[in-house]
Amino acid sequence: MLITVRYQKKYRDYQNVKETILICNTIQRLGALVAVFTLVVAVVLGLPTPAQAGYLVVGSTVVQVENRSSNQDNFAILVKGGAGPWVDKVIIFPKSRVANTDVYQRG
Repeated sequence: MLITVRYQKKYRDYQNVKETILICNTIQRLGALVAVFTLVVAVVLGLPTPAQAGYLVVGSTVVQVENRSSNQDNFAILVKGGAGPWVDKVIIFPKSRVANTDVYQRG
């Protein structure tokens, strides 16, 4: 009887370890699934990435140029007409996003 009790306890311990490993594997799979889901949503919704860079406006006229916009260190232009996602809008160019500050100073 004592031997049977010991084996039953070891079997329960083995089952507990097995369940713990199963839970850990499930959590890892869920994490991977969430990462893949997030990537798919980003691609489907077309969230902006550097690979999607293109023309802001084509065939428009610059109506106004400001050396400061909203009291920030940037400059802005107002464009009218043409085609593109920024037609008839103010396009703001912040200094913090410029790769070369010398080019920014000349602008």
